[in-house]
Amino acid sequence: MSGPLEGYKVIEFATYVAAPSGVRILGDWGAKIIKIEAAAGDAYRTNWNVYQTPGESDLYNPCFDVVGVNKRFMVLDLKTDEGREILYKLLEDADVFVTSAREKALKKLGCDWETLHAKYPKLVYGHVRGYGEQGAMRDMPGYDYTAYHARSGVGGSLYEKGGAPMVGGPAFGDLQTGLALSGGIAAALLAAERTGIGDRVVVSLHSVGVYVMSLAHTASQFGEYALPTSRRSVTNPFNSTYKTKDDKWIQLCVSAPELEFDHFMEAIGRADLKGDPRYCKMDYMRAHHHDEFVDIIEEALAQKTMEEWERVFTEADVAFGPMYESKDVLRDPEVWDNEYAERVTYPTGDEAILIHPPARFDSIGTAPLVTSRGIGADTEAILREHGFSDDQIHDWEARGIVAQHE
Repeated sequence: MSGPLEGYKVIEFATYVAAPSGVRILGDWGAKIIKIEAAAGDAYRTNWNVYQTPGESDLYNPCFDVVGVNKRFMVLDLKTDEGREILYKLLEDADVFVTSAREKALKKLGCDWETLHAKYPKLVYGHVRGYGEQGAMRDMPGYDYTAYHARSGVGGSLYEKGGAPMVGGPAFGDLQTGLALSGGIAAALLAAERTGIGDRVVVSLHSVGVYVMSLAHTASQFGEYALPTSRRSVTNPFNSTYKTKDDKWIQLCVSAPELEFDHFMEAIGRADLKGDPRYCKMDYMRAHHHDEFVDIIEEALAQKTMEEWERVFTEADVAFGPMYESKDVLRDPEVWDNEYAERVTYPTGDEAILIHPPARFDSIGTAPLVTSRGIGADTEAILREHGFSDDQIHDWEARGIVAQHE
């Protein structure tokens, strides 16, 4: 594959979504990826059942391919001396090692940062954790739903006040963590080229969740702004959601409400309120007329369908967004016109829509999507490429140190 990371080699020893999604991005950018799995495979291969997607066959597993595309796969038992020696051979010409294992396990397997940095000083080491390295939670298991969604304040802030906390979207925080990881690794590769010394890039699900809530957390210390809130209580009623005539929800965003007040009121058919002193100054409106002003906007938006409002706001150059569900997104022309998604045909003949990561390079255009294969599908080929003989490979296969699955 071509791209800015063409010629770089990445070894992935990670499971589930966060770390593998970051590695997938490196693969989309042109790096060669080798994913190491235990004989049973990454447990995430089985999550197709959780989300009720196809996955009985490793050759048709769209859920796994959210992070599994553009990789090669090998089975390696790192609990054995021979398995570790094979890993070290693979790392001799590797540029990056990425893991999501916990520190204690990494030390037992001989692939912790200290060990690998001593052996391969230029190697960039990426480590995704649930929580940070210093606190009391440092050795606890951490997942998207717990470390990111719950403890960071995301899930406890972004819902309608008085209701139940929002249900976390699958891999919502994992995929954001993968973005942070890929960016950090790219920067570390640049530094390694310049200095000859590899760095360790540590990203935790918890840190990413805290970071994406930066503005809300910063504002909360001053007492006036706090989440969760009600859509009817937001400090800027222009930045809220309203229901249309056909019972659909639309998100509005007028970021400078006092400057754009007259224009917006005209767009929603209430030109009679242009310059109205009760509403056009935000502080005064919030103190004296907030609820009635929200009612005015609600009543106006209820007069037209979503399709009608899309035409009105587009012509008026007012920022808006229809509140789409997933099925709506996959039908959105904006997604397809910009090639955010691609319909992929699997070796089984089945099809599925897969999503591309957001960063795009002119040198790549739309990155190709090579769908994942079975556990250990490339084991023998990878071992031969690294100088191991067929006799060695067959001996290791007989002893369960490596495995080749079709």
